Amino acid sequence: MKINNHFYQYNFEIKEQVTDNNQITATTDNIAIKNQKILFDGLIKNLSQHTHQIDKDE
Repeated sequence: MKINNHFYQYNFEIKEQVTDNNQITATTDNIAIKNQKILFDGLIKNLSQHTHQIDKDE
């Protein structure tokens, strides 16, 4: 995994985790990235609720 250090100017701690099907995924303990993921997950949740509401209205 190549990290764009110019964009993320933080110290990363990369951990390799083996998944069930033996693929290696890299994870990070970086707080900024975690917060960004939480915001992104929230955005996806809101969008999916919004589209679900549109489907109901039609």
